[in-house]
Amino acid sequence: MHSTRSEEESDLLAVLEATHGTASSPPAQVSRPVTPERSYPVVVGVAETPVGFLSVAVTNRGVAACTFDPEEVLTARLARTVSARIGTCDRRLDPVRRQLNRYFDGQSVSFSLTLDLRLVSDFGRAVLRATRDIPYGGVTTHESIAERIGRPEALRAVRNSLLTNPLCVLLPCHRAVSVDYPHDVGEYAGGHAAKRYLLSLEERADPPVTLEPTTV
Repeated sequence: MHSTRSEEESDLLAVLEATHGTASSPPAQVSRPVTPERSYPVVVGVAETPVGFLSVAVTNRGVAACTFDPEEVLTARLARTVSARIGTCDRRLDPVRRQLNRYFDGQSVSFSLTLDLRLVSDFGRAVLRATRDIPYGGVTTHESIAERIGRPEALRAVRNSLLTNPLCVLLPCHRAVSVDYPHDVGEYAGGHAAKRYLLSLEERADPPVTLEPTTV
């Protein structure tokens, strides 16, 4: 577990705070009913992390989103794609928050969460599943992922699927980098500073506990 931050991580945190805000200034919450247990097919909330506030959605099938998109943007997308009946329930959201905390504290390298991929196209699912083969602390290029899924000609579509990943951190699209890495990490939904922070976190970590693989 990390006891101190490197100078690089401290610099990246400063950039992230300027970009995403600090823990003392969370994003505006969308007003919705607090619902018990599984009364609503979708519940949405926010997870506070070192790379910013992540909007999290859990359905009756699993975790559908962990994204840098504002909560209201995610809610509108879920209403169109999954269900318009959306509430909030910390009991259903907290397992995601706890596992994110363990990851950012350097206590785990993976997530034991069932995922709901209804916000992802079939092509996007193939791309994001390929990111699960990139080891913790490692990277691969967008070109390598295109080759791995058998679509070397679809490089632009691969990059777009990585950039629009609705399950950031949980499906590690941040490990897919530019061919010019480490000079250029490549695009990321949370911005370059967030991507560099995640890669730095994983590169510096001692081998922590590995949880059961996330079910996709």
